[in-house]
Amino acid sequence: MGFKIFTEYGASSRNEATLRVSGYLFISNAILKRLNVDTSGEEIQQGAILLFDEDSNLLGIKLSEEYDQKQQDQRKLSKEQSGAAINILPLLRFYGFDKPTEKHLLKVDVRENMYVIDLSEIKLKKI
Repeated sequence: MGFKIFTEYGASSRNEATLRVSGYLFISNAILKRLNVDTSGEEIQQGAILLFDEDSNLLGIKLSEEYDQKQQDQRKLSKEQSGAAINILPLLRFYGFDKPTEKHLLKVDVRENMYVIDLSEIKLKKI
């Protein structure tokens, strides 16, 4: 078995999202590619729509074809070297979660053409 060049950067190959203390949810390139997001350019063109199921604490992230800042229901995905990030702090506050005080790794499923993340796994307290 020969040497192979290591090309992955940090979390880019993991099948998990990271909720940061800032309230931004980082989504790795590996996850973005599961819904055919083009991560090769300087920016990610798609917008994101946040959905939340209060009964099950499931966060849904549905990508739109193109980001349009005029649409209030869309959020911008911020391009990073190994994926993209989206601010979910307003959603957390609205649904009574405290601001994160530590980083949380969260599993991501793809259902009905959207990313689904179970927020009941994180150690945030509901008010």
